[in-house]
Amino acid sequence: MGKGMAADGFCCGVRSKDESQAEEKFDLIGKITEGTNVIVETSKAAATATMEKSKEGVTFIAEKTQPATDFVAEKTKPATDFVAEKTAPVTDVVVGKAKEGYSATMDATAPARAVIVEKSMEAATATMDGAKVAADFTAEKSKEAATATMDGAKVAADFTAEKSKEAAAATMEGAKVAGEWTAEMSAKAVAGATEAFEKLGDVAGFQSMFGLVDTSDEGLEKLFNDVDDDGSGEITDAEMKTMLTKIYGSAVNDDIITKMMAAADTDKNGLVDLAEFKVIMRADRVA
Repeated sequence: MGKGMAADGFCCGVRSKDESQAEEKFDLIGKITEGTNVIVETSKAAATATMEKSKEGVTFIAEKTQPATDFVAEKTKPATDFVAEKTAPVTDVVVGKAKEGYSATMDATAPARAVIVEKSMEAATATMDGAKVAADFTAEKSKEAATATMDGAKVAADFTAEKSKEAAAATMEGAKVAGEWTAEMSAKAVAGATEAFEKLGDVAGFQSMFGLVDTSDEGLEKLFNDVDDDGSGEITDAEMKTMLTKIYGSAVNDDIITKMMAAADTDKNGLVDLAEFKVIMRADRVA
C-alpha cells in the first residue's frame, strides 16, 4: 500500500488505476453486447426479406414460363402423334412376326412333345403295374400271415383249454381231498368232544363243548346271543345243535344235546335263558 493511500484504494477522493481499467472493460463489454444484438436482429430481418423475395421470384418465374410450356406442349403434340402413327405398322409387324414365331415353335416341337407325353404315359402305366404287383404280393403275404396267426391262435387256444381242463380237474380233486379231510377232522373233533363230555360229566362237559371262552358278563352275553339265533332270549335244542355244528363242522349226537340242555335248564322248562347259561358256564369251571 502506497504512502498516504487509504485501505479502500482512494487517496484524497481520487480513483485507483485498477478501478478505472475495470470500469472501462465493463463499458466495452456492454457496447459489444449491444452490437451483437443489433447484428442478430439485422440478420433475422435480412433472412426474412430474402425468403419473401425468393417466394415472389419463384411465383413470377412460374407465371412467365407457363405460356412457353403450354406452347411447347402444343407444338410437340403433332410430332408425337405423327411418330405414334408412323410406328404403329411396325409394331403390328413385330407382333405378327412374334405370333408366327410362336406358332412355328409349337409346330416344330409338337413331335417332341408328343413323344414326351407318350413316354410319360408309359412310365405312369409301368408305375401302376408295379404298384399292382406290389399290392398283390402284400395282400398274398398278409393273407398267409393271417392264416399262420389264426393257426397259432387255435393251437394256443387248444393248449390253454387243455391246461385249463387239467387245472380244473386238479382243483376239483384237491377240493375233494380237502373236503374229505375236513369231514374226517370234523368227525374226529365231534368224537373227541363227545368222549370228553362223557368223561367230565354234564356241567364240565357242557363247558368243554364251547372250549375256552370269556366268562365275564360281556363275554358270556355275546356267546349266548350267538347261540340264540332267533333272539328270543332263550336257547332251544335246535339252536344249541346248530351252534355246536358250526363249532365242530359236523353234527353232534342228539343225546349229547339233550344232556347239555338238561344240565343247564334249572327251571325245567325245556329252554336255557341267559341267567341259566351264565351259571353253568361259571360253575366249578376247570381250566
